[in-house]
Amino acid sequence: MKPFVKRMLAVSTAAMCVACAVALSACNSADGQSKGNPAAVLGETVIYENDVTTYIQTFRAQYGLMDDASWAGYLSYYGMDAAGLREAVIKNMTFADVLPQAAEKAGVSVAAEDVDAAVDKMKTSNGLSDEQWAAALANSGYTEESYRTMVEQSLLQDALEKKMAEGAEVTDEIFDEYGMIYVRAYYSEMRRSSHILFAPEDEAKAAEVLAKLQSGELAFADAVAEYSIDTGSAVNGGDVGWDGMTTFVTEYQTALDELEEGEMSGLVQSQFGYHIILCTDHFVCDENTPASEVPDEVRELISAYFLKSIAQEEAYDALLDETRESMGFVMYDMPAGLPYDVDVEAVLAAADAAAAAEGEGTGDGASAGEEASK
Repeated sequence: MKPFVKRMLAVSTAAMCVACAVALSACNSADGQSKGNPAAVLGETVIYENDVTTYIQTFRAQYGLMDDASWAGYLSYYGMDAAGLREAVIKNMTFADVLPQAAEKAGVSVAAEDVDAAVDKMKTSNGLSDEQWAAALANSGYTEESYRTMVEQSLLQDALEKKMAEGAEVTDEIFDEYGMIYVRAYYSEMRRSSHILFAPEDEAKAAEVLAKLQSGELAFADAVAEYSIDTGSAVNGGDVGWDGMTTFVTEYQTALDELEEGEMSGLVQSQFGYHIILCTDHFVCDENTPASEVPDEVRELISAYFLKSIAQEEAYDALLDETRESMGFVMYDMPAGLPYDVDVEAVLAAADAAAAAEGEGTGDGASAGEEASK
């Protein structure tokens, strides 16, 4: 399940788990047939289609998405369709049953004293007496037992997510789907360079070395080793990395922007002295650039700062799916005519056409589809 789908489904997964557990218990009662046909089963637990629909329609009402245009815009914005949303909701409605089994598989548990401590902290931090605490629980729709269940599930979920983060790896598939978005947005063109730095008073020596480099009398690496006063980069052949990941002084960056791979600058004066710059690589990314061409340093940076959490969530979701299947999970085909099932493309096309027609009279050509996705 994609991260944005998780956020879309519920503000509090733990609280939802309690609600779902109660709802699923009711689904198995004698009047369960009033809830319509089954949408899915998990072992002996039945998830009814009407419960799924109620959940989604309540979400729509809460966020003002009851008209088809705004709903289609919302689904389009998050790359969803009704069938995918239904599946995600059904899986969330099995969460309370699946979580303990998944945690056991992963060797994760929550001690009773940890639950006690969390409940006591909530109670004491608000300065509530026993009577006030009982009243607060009742006003929130909880009993002492159901609140403890919610807390235990929340702690167990946190512990399981941390456990799955330990071995989570950013796969090629994750980088292709998510990482390339960052590459195209922030690292679409980059140059890697090496330089030889001379002191401000050594312009004549810098010019002499430049002439030898241009004639081929002196190799760049040898010149770095012999002349560069930037000892930090000199040990790496003068390499100062990619400009998209390092901030250079204006004079350096301006000169580098003019170079292609393998080209060398003339003398570049900055506050640090005189530079001779060699462009060692030039990376340009467009919509067709494969992830395999992304520089390793960029890939490592994006993976560490942006994609590690996605890898953890995918590992976590994979464990839940595996556990769900082992518990006999079956999801039935989505029936026709559900109120949240809209043809996203058709609805947005119709909304855009209506907006264009209206714009002809008002001069406002804003896309209704764009408005619906806000």
